Amino acid sequence: ATMISGDINGEHIQMIRNNSHRYLGKYTADGTMTVCQLDDNDSTKYADGTVADLTGSEGDVFMKMPNFYYRSVAESTDVWKIGFYCGDEAPNNMWVKWDGNALIGAYEAYSTDSKVYSRSDVVSSGDISQANFKAYARNRGDGFQIVDWQMHCIMGILYYAQYGHTNCQEKI
Repeated sequence: ATMISGDINGEHIQMIRNNSHRYLGKYTADGTMTVCQLDDNDSTKYADGTVADLTGSEGDVFMKMPNFYYRSVAESTDVWKIGFYCGDEAPNNMWVKWDGNALIGAYEAYSTDSKVYSRSDVVSSGDISQANFKAYARNRGDGFQIVDWQMHCIMGILYYAQYGHTNCQEKI
């Protein structure tokens, strides 16, 4: 916690969080995903209050964040200043855009039939090589991939910026 300072859960972090939602998504054709927003307070229901099946018959559970910008500036050795900006255009060319069209699996990966899924109430796939894991994601169809380095970093940094600490195990 001593490594984190600044505007914890500030205006731009709150805007990103308030515009991030969970979705149930079903691959309906190659390169086409049909999605329906889940309730922000109870993801076992759709946004309209009807019950959703998160175990796979209605699709996979994803998280989608809005478009936003981020940047990092080295302050000194091993110290970085990270900034977020939620708006239509970056303040300047030092900012990198997060693609708000990305869907990120909300659950630990589950695999069956050489494909990977994001579903509730299933046991994790466990011991799969990285090469197979990538292949399983590609086997789902055009546009699927494993969480990449940028996604991993952004999710971690957003967590730090929202809660002001790195102990997600305690928070969960």
